[in-house]
Amino acid sequence: MKKVLFLIVISILSLSLAACSGEAESEAKAENEKETEQENKEQEEADNQKTEEKQEQNKGMTVDKATQLLEDHVLEENDEIQKLTMNDGEIKASIIIGDNDTINDKTLLAQIAYSSAGDEFLQHEGWEVLTIDFVDLAEVSMHRNEQETDENDFVYFPMDKIIDQFESEAN
Repeated sequence: MKKVLFLIVISILSLSLAACSGEAESEAKAENEKETEQENKEQEEADNQKTEEKQEQNKGMTVDKATQLLEDHVLEENDEIQKLTMNDGEIKASIIIGDNDTINDKTLLAQIAYSSAGDEFLQHEGWEVLTIDFVDLAEVSMHRNEQETDENDFVYFPMDKIIDQFESEAN
């Protein structure tokens, strides 16, 4: 009789432990679901913030923004913006290409500058035509629909079209 009673007590304890274990698993599962939900919410917020930042970045072009892009990403130390205007979707800049310690050919420097400007401006909305008058060299003007895309989805103005405009002004 003691053996039967002992087996019953052991069985009850085993069932109790199993039940507690099941509750612990349920609680752990619920906690994991809450953590996953929180992580998903945080990721969604981060994605929304990136989208808002990109929209802000692309929110139209201003003279100040265009000037800043040229100064930060295009012009070299001795280059100078004489004038920059925006009218009916056209960015029009007048730039003096300064001396460079490495490259003496100012035409080549201007071609590189226009290419760099195109690379930068094509990442932003709010304009249709980029015209840069390189003082005493040439004026280059391209519509954003003249852009090309490489195998990495990078958009740019083709250098041969830029060079063609310099050559046509030289003739």
